[in-house]
Amino acid sequence: VRMDDEAPAGDEGIHDIELFERLAGNLIKRDEKQVEAFDYLRRAFVLRKNVFGYDSAQAVESYENLCTMGNSIAMKFLSEGHFENCAKILKACESLSEPYGGIGLDSLRLKMRAITMNNLGCYYKKKGKPRVALQYLDEALKIEVTTPGSDNPTVVHMNIASILSQLGRHKT
Repeated sequence: VRMDDEAPAGDEGIHDIELFERLAGNLIKRDEKQVEAFDYLRRAFVLRKNVFGYDSAQAVESYENLCTMGNSIAMKFLSEGHFENCAKILKACESLSEPYGGIGLDSLRLKMRAITMNNLGCYYKKKGKPRVALQYLDEALKIEVTTPGSDNPTVVHMNIASILSQLGRHKT
């Protein structure tokens, strides 16, 4: 098994993808080593992208699963007070949602970016940095209101209102 991001050719690449996904699945099922599980999924995504193509259905599905799982794991870490692991995974998801950071399908990339920005806002709020949190939440809201397929503007609005209230700037 190769541990770098270069895709082995043909069947070996597909075998490595399946192995990484199986390893991640086993860790997730046992609720163990979630950062390692995320890294296995990231490696499987990179291999899928390289083996099947940047915008292939396989790469797009893997990207969505990776970002969704990453955000879910990160928020679990946040709720448990594991801030370092939370930040590590959210920053990886943020990087994946940059233009050309993951896939070229902008609607999905932006949807994943909005979710990640909202979660980074929650992270910084919990860390006691409401102004930084607002910056991430403002970006999430801009994406949510301008991107078809985004479905969380209400959640982002509630998070913004919570922080504005905390700062004494909430309008009644």
